[in-house]
Amino acid sequence: MTDTQPTATAVRAARIKLVLLLVVFLSPVILAVAVYFSGWRPFGTMVSGELVTPPRALPEVTLARSPEGSFTTREFHRKWTLVYFEPTDCAAACYQRLHMLNQVHLSLGKDAERAQRLVVALDRKSLARLRRLAVEFSGMQVVTGEPAALQPLLAAFTVATGNPAEAGGRIYLVDPLGNFMMSYPPDPDFRGLRRDLGRLMSVSMLR
Repeated sequence: MTDTQPTATAVRAARIKLVLLLVVFLSPVILAVAVYFSGWRPFGTMVSGELVTPPRALPEVTLARSPEGSFTTREFHRKWTLVYFEPTDCAAACYQRLHMLNQVHLSLGKDAERAQRLVVALDRKSLARLRRLAVEFSGMQVVTGEPAALQPLLAAFTVATGNPAEAGGRIYLVDPLGNFMMSYPPDPDFRGLRRDLGRLMSVSMLR
């Protein structure tokens, strides 16, 4: 009778082939994640925003969602989030920024479902106006909170120019892991912001 049991050499060779196949298939994923978290960018690749290095994990905070319900920072974990803190006494300029964020979101096409827009009202007096804008800019979420609830979030989003209350009008980008990882000046370049977000979505492997 012929012995059909594989030899130790054959088993070892099969295992080596399996490991090599896994390396081939997984290396692009591992490389993309490593590049994303290292903050490294190839020569000639420019970003429009200001990178936060390393990305900053956001604290767990619960805010009031307008017109009802609540919002927790755990919801950052589901999508790429463009965050805008509505300054006090802001009208025309704020409208233009919210309109721009809406256009960026729409321009993502099939990837739009992977992103969301969040407006944090620092002054409750602006809630009525923001609720009306949320109808015009479909999908925009509006939240607010008492100063004590907002303070940890303001601290977490602090950059060189100050916290969002001091550096009013900046736009902040949070990744699907809940990390604050990039910010933009009050009047960012539309194409630059759109390009940054599109590149991050395509290479980060985070959904």
